[in-house]
Amino acid sequence: METIDKIENTIGGWLKPLPQLPVTWKKWIADNIWWITLVSVILSVLVIFTMINALLIAFSVISAVTGFYGQYFATTYSAWWETWSVIALAVMIAVTVIEAIAITPLKNKQRRGWDMLFLAYLIGAVETIVTFVRDFNIITFIPSVIAIVVGLGVGAYLLFEVRSYFKSIS
Repeated sequence: METIDKIENTIGGWLKPLPQLPVTWKKWIADNIWWITLVSVILSVLVIFTMINALLIAFSVISAVTGFYGQYFATTYSAWWETWSVIALAVMIAVTVIEAIAITPLKNKQRRGWDMLFLAYLIGAVETIVTFVRDFNIITFIPSVIAIVVGLGVGAYLLFEVRSYFKSIS
């Protein structure tokens, strides 16, 4: 947790000079973040089941094509695609479980809930960056960097704006 605390302090330092949201907005987000997270978890579970179904269909098609065209097809493209697809699914499941665990502490305004959301944010950020590097494309480089910076920045900003509302239990 020491490393996560250092990352938290670093990100908090980057966000400190930014303008603050109005107190009423911060309070509303802090009061309602638990059900926003709940909705996110429900939608993520639906996406996870859809991804599992799609992957099973894709694996079946790849298996059929491999059987028809021979082993070359399976070893050149599909093995990497299958591996990364399963890793992405595992990361999504992990983030969803962490967010689900955070719901009750968030509802009770416990710091542990905020910490769990921050951990889910960090895992998602790492997965986003790894995917960007893995799928590197010179044509979409600039728009992808802008989207990643804006998305991760807004997420961190909102998360850190409500951090003070979540207290540790002594």
